[in-house]
Amino acid sequence: MPLVEVVHSKVLLNVPDMLKGIRAIVARALDCKEPGGDLTETDIEVRFRKYSEDDVTEHDVAITISASNFFAREADIDRRRAEIVEWVRGKLSQNNFKFYVWVRLFPASFGEVDMSGSSDE
Repeated sequence: MPLVEVVHSKVLLNVPDMLKGIRAIVARALDCKEPGGDLTETDIEVRFRKYSEDDVTEHDVAITISASNFFAREADIDRRRAEIVEWVRGKLSQNNFKFYVWVRLFPASFGEVDMSGSSDE
């Protein structure tokens, strides 16, 4: 399950609204046809938070995406990241924001437990 972390300036109160469709674009950009690499919008978790007074940055919005490494993702990661950057640019284009998108791939294992009865474990 890829995790998208969006950190933004306290004065930018509507960033979560502006980036409403980020789950869909991340799923589309990082989807790959390897076993376990296929993604849908519901596979993407997104966390928003505001910069604290202790954070040091020159960016209004910082987007970090952590996802499992698959050969197909790694092979063209720059194209995939660029697709996400262009989508974000379009969503933030009415503002004079400085932002970045950082896609990090790494070996990972994900297990989900639903205490209401179902589990993949």
